[in-house]
Amino acid sequence: MAASGKDHVAQGTKMKLALLAVFALVSVAHCEDGARLLASKSLLNRYAVEGKDLTLQYNIYNVGSRASNVSHTVVLRPLKAGYFNFTSATITYLAQEGAQVVVGFTSAPGQGGILAQRDFDRRFSPHFLDWAAFGVMTLPSIGIPLLLWYSSKRKYDTPKTKKN
Repeated sequence: MAASGKDHVAQGTKMKLALLAVFALVSVAHCEDGARLLASKSLLNRYAVEGKDLTLQYNIYNVGSRASNVSHTVVLRPLKAGYFNFTSATITYLAQEGAQVVVGFTSAPGQGGILAQRDFDRRFSPHFLDWAAFGVMTLPSIGIPLLLWYSSKRKYDTPKTKKN
């Protein structure tokens, strides 16, 4: 019985210490003034194509005491096709006046492929010229049998006149 009583007192003490630690962390976080920034970097284009605009968006969220959000959009033009590693951006700021400089990083979109202009056009253009050439090439194979049929029908299928 005595051992279980000591365990009960030890558990109560541990619980009080845990509650005190949580209270201390909450009060320190609550009293701390200044900016706390979260930043993200994202590609807005579905495909990155050589020679065409590539849009990157940077979102900065202040989750500190003075909550405000900022968004920046940057338009770039890739010059070469191939794989590119879209790394994270570095942000530096002062949480408060007179405080140390805080360095942070945005999320990174990762590695992505930049398509060559020719490959992009080949995959996604409507191919009007290709369809026109296809139509011109199929006309003889459809038109010649149609003309032969029509001429034989006209020659052998003469309407009979009714005799009164």
